[in-house]
This record gives sequence, structure tokens and C-alpha cells, in this order.
Amino acid sequence: NTGYTKTVLEGEEIVKAFITIYEVDSLTKNELGTIMRHEFGHALGIGHATDNQDLMAPTIDMTYPFISQCNIIVISDLYNEKLGATTC
Repeated sequence: NTGYTKTVLEGEEIVKAFITIYEVDSLTKNELGTIMRHEFGHALGIGHATDNQDLMAPTIDMTYPFISQCNIIVISDLYNEKLGATTC
């Protein structure tokens, strides 16, 4: 486990997010950046992807360090109130 994000909700709205990254001192700059992007995705409300070759996969693969087009669509759908419309 590389990190954890806890969100605080008011109704269905995220009002706070707390991101914890484990063992920061043992991570490379690239690993830390990838983990931060993954956890920030959770802070925005994105769940885990079903595609293992996606930044938001349950187990972070450091060879996929950036959000996918699917993640962008999920964020757009989420913030345009199209809940459940897209999964990766």
C-alpha cells in the first residue's frame, strides 16, 4: 500500500480530502509524483479503475504515471452530475 485518501462528505459533496503517502523518503521523485496523482484522483472523487493499465487501478503501476482519457471523462461526468455514466 503506497497511500491513502480519506474524503469528508457533506451529503454527496466532497468538502475535504486528506492524502497520506507512505514511506515518502524511500520513493523516487517519479514514484512520488505518480502516487500523488493517483491519490489526488481519489480526492477529486474518482474510484479505482478496472483497467490495470490505468493510473487509477487499485495497484499503482509506475509505468502508467498520468491520468487517462477515460479518467478525464469520469471527472467531467462526475462534476457535470452524470454519476455512474463512465467507468475505466
